[in-house]
Amino acid sequence: MLAAVSGGADSTALAHILRDLDRAGDLHLTGLVHFNHQLRASADRDEQFVAQLAASLGVDAKYHATQRLTLSIGPEVTWVNNQYAMTFFGLDAAQSTIAGIAPYRARSGINSVGVSAGASYMLTDHWSLAAHASYGRLQGDAANSPVTTDKTQRVYGGFVMYRF
Repeated sequence: MLAAVSGGADSTALAHILRDLDRAGDLHLTGLVHFNHQLRASADRDEQFVAQLAASLGVDAKYHATQRLTLSIGPEVTWVNNQYAMTFFGLDAAQSTIAGIAPYRARSGINSVGVSAGASYMLTDHWSLAAHASYGRLQGDAANSPVTTDKTQRVYGGFVMYRF
């Protein structure tokens, strides 16, 4: 199921309910979509909010290969606020002087887009092993920042989990 989300309270609540139903196995939520019609002053903020909502809900396609093995794959969208953008991708006047390059103001918005994949294997009712990998590309101000040397973002991880 693909859910259309405006960014208002009702569609945001619906997105959370659909995510919960997906996790319970009652339906399969493959993603959220939003169309920015540019009809209201808040249209750009609504678009950013929906991108942040989709990323925070972690909407992935899951496949239960066996009772113990679950595979997943899904999109990743990372939205950042102004403080995060400036901390990691901006240069204020003092930093600019030290680095010898022009100041750069990084603003809030979509920071990266990509895909992630994972696998989880239940060893027992309490112990599981898992692996996760993601690949993304920086976007917007993060990609254009003078401190960015590689627009590619890669994350790998292995986990041992215990369920109480």
